[in-house]
Amino acid sequence: KRPTKERSLYLGAYAGSYDAYRIEADANVPLDADGDIAFRVVGAHDRRDSHMFNYDNTRSLIGGTISAAITPDLKATAGYTYQHNLSHGSGWSSVVHHYSDGTRIDHDRSVNFAPPWAFWKVMDEQAFGELTWMPGSSGWKIRGIFTMKRAVEDQALLYVGFGSPGRTTGLGMLGFASQYQADYMRYTGDLTAAGPFTLFGREHELTLGGSWTQEDGRQWSNAAQPVSFPVVIPDFRNFRNVHVPRPTAFGPKILQLDERERQTRGYIATWLNPADWLKLIVGTSYSKVKVTGINYSIPTHRENGE
Repeated sequence: KRPTKERSLYLGAYAGSYDAYRIEADANVPLDADGDIAFRVVGAHDRRDSHMFNYDNTRSLIGGTISAAITPDLKATAGYTYQHNLSHGSGWSSVVHHYSDGTRIDHDRSVNFAPPWAFWKVMDEQAFGELTWMPGSSGWKIRGIFTMKRAVEDQALLYVGFGSPGRTTGLGMLGFASQYQADYMRYTGDLTAAGPFTLFGREHELTLGGSWTQEDGRQWSNAAQPVSFPVVIPDFRNFRNVHVPRPTAFGPKILQLDERERQTRGYIATWLNPADWLKLIVGTSYSKVKVTGINYSIPTHRENGE
């Protein structure tokens, strides 16, 4: 959401099934008489249960963007957004589809193999700065953007995916519990230019640009203590009332993934107008990606350009 020249305020509130509610706000404030400098702030809070038992999700967001016309041809914009998501009863596997005798399990649509203590938390933040130049009446637009994005995750999950339950008892499945953490940081730079040009007495359009991205990702895991494999899963048909107990402790964090990905890209395309009845689009692009690091004890090296 970008600032505009007009002052405005929007407020919203919603309610729905499964104890769902949401409130949100969006305000735009010009900071000078002409609206050349303006600030916009948005916020929202959303909380709801689900048709799946044990599961609920809460999301909160706030963000602000400011823009300013430095000159009639040059505009600067900067913004920041923060979002926090938290789910309880988060699953880490599909449901089991067949009994041990091979017959299909007719699950109720509310089935959820995740216990109430399982959770998945994500913190996401993003900041950007942008310069846009539109020189005179040329019709050209040149824009540069730099973006920083970070995502931090924290999870405690139960994997249910070993064995098949007996039709009579509902027993026979195994699983294990673990905690996971992750931290991803991404930097991106984009530069684009687009505008008209004249050739053979007719007007055409040209677009060209390039981008660079680097993402550093790290993941850790903690196995439940004492060692949690296998965990005997109770009768899945009684998961509303009987759950796998939460592990009393988790072991030390172990770094499982530490990777860096770099990508560069360039492109050019033209929209040709040779006749009123004929239009042509011609272009090419080049992208190169390189990934290095370690992924669960396996060295990673991938490099490709195309």
